[in-house]
Amino acid sequence: MPPLTPAETHQATYAFATIGINAFAGHIFFVARKSPGFAAKQHWGADPSIDDLPALRSQSHIAWGFWNRLHHPQNIQNLHAFWSLSITNRDTDALINRAHLTYSPHEGTPSPGRTLLWPGVSFPIDSLEGQAILVRQSDWDSPLVNEFKAWGYNDISDTRDYVCSFHLLQDAFTALEIDYRSKEEGGPNRRFAIEHQNGPTVVKDAQGKVPPPWKQCYIGPNNIQYQVTRAHATIGVNSINRVLYFSMSTNYMTQGQYQNIEVNRKAPATAAREYWPNRANNPPRPDELPRLSASSDFAWGFWNQGNPAANVKNIQKILSLDIENPETLAIVDRAMGNIKPCHPDITQVPAWPGITFVVHGDNDAMAFLGSPNGVGAEFFLAQHKRALGNKVVSKITVWSNSILEFANLLFWVADELEPDHEHEEPEDPPKAAPRFVVKSTLVKRSGDDKRVVREHVFRARL
Repeated sequence: MPPLTPAETHQATYAFATIGINAFAGHIFFVARKSPGFAAKQHWGADPSIDDLPALRSQSHIAWGFWNRLHHPQNIQNLHAFWSLSITNRDTDALINRAHLTYSPHEGTPSPGRTLLWPGVSFPIDSLEGQAILVRQSDWDSPLVNEFKAWGYNDISDTRDYVCSFHLLQDAFTALEIDYRSKEEGGPNRRFAIEHQNGPTVVKDAQGKVPPPWKQCYIGPNNIQYQVTRAHATIGVNSINRVLYFSMSTNYMTQGQYQNIEVNRKAPATAAREYWPNRANNPPRPDELPRLSASSDFAWGFWNQGNPAANVKNIQKILSLDIENPETLAIVDRAMGNIKPCHPDITQVPAWPGITFVVHGDNDAMAFLGSPNGVGAEFFLAQHKRALGNKVVSKITVWSNSILEFANLLFWVADELEPDHEHEEPEDPPKAAPRFVVKSTLVKRSGDDKRVVREHVFRARL
């Protein structure tokens, strides 16, 4: 917990929590709760800032305090189960419904559907469904302009040498009716970028100058001094076509020509371990890092900055471009291998329109969502439901750049999952029924009917 600070006056939020404990069996029961953030918004009539709320507000911290009261220190680890009873929160209920819809307990078997009777359905913690149910709402709901500054970040979005244009992906963008031009070219694609160094809160040296990055420290909003991590992130926003570029390469303009270069996100924890002395085998502690550090929160702040308030909910697509992450590429290779028995002509990731996997118990679709390039998109939607509503990724398209031959992922955002009629089996299916079925959908037709773009959707028969 943050250290206690000198006395300040705060307004009561009208939050409450009721927690039951069975110390002998090692069970904690969350019976009823209204969080300080929700209660304050309800009673104050306005969204509270984080500084207006009590630092001690997490349900887990409150439960920890009660748990400590009933245990001797030698017995405090006797904890076996948490219970959350009589759930009425609509967001949580929607996540549970989705988990029941998509989860298959054993490969090759259908989802058991929702059941309210014991023993219910158990979701492994490493499954996407288990992770989604555990995800809590982010503390960061605003455009985060001031928050970035407060936590030591430097906004480098206006660096003129870099532009957010996608000339090398014109075929896909034209088919999707997305303008590929950057803001500097008169288009809607805007680049946002931050780095965790050289920020306005960096402590200057005795000569009043900013020290080199490896010597920089900053004063956080809690008046504690931190070391900069040299983390960085680049996000693209297209508010007109409702697209968020979550991971991308950036076109670098030199001598009037566009050159495609890689721009990686590097999280504060990763950067600190790499740049701080003697930290390769000694990872930084959470209290040494900025509280604002999740890439999904970075994306949320930039999405807010790039959109009018009324347009924030209208996100339709999240793109992860020019993928080089080895874990994600392994998932791409596995997905290509899974469709090869039925489609031997597909030997590599095809160019646009690529291959689309529908999120309906499709193991490959769920694997893409759980990949390093997909989990940020999933958390972006799951952790900001207060503002976005119950948005979900309904399908995922993978295709290659015909010029650079990198794999790309398109996450289609919808208000609900697509109907799953293709999973209905005949009464007596043949023994050698193909694992995948293909749905071909017309995406775009030219005016003279000579050029047609079709979307090929592969669904797993589970």
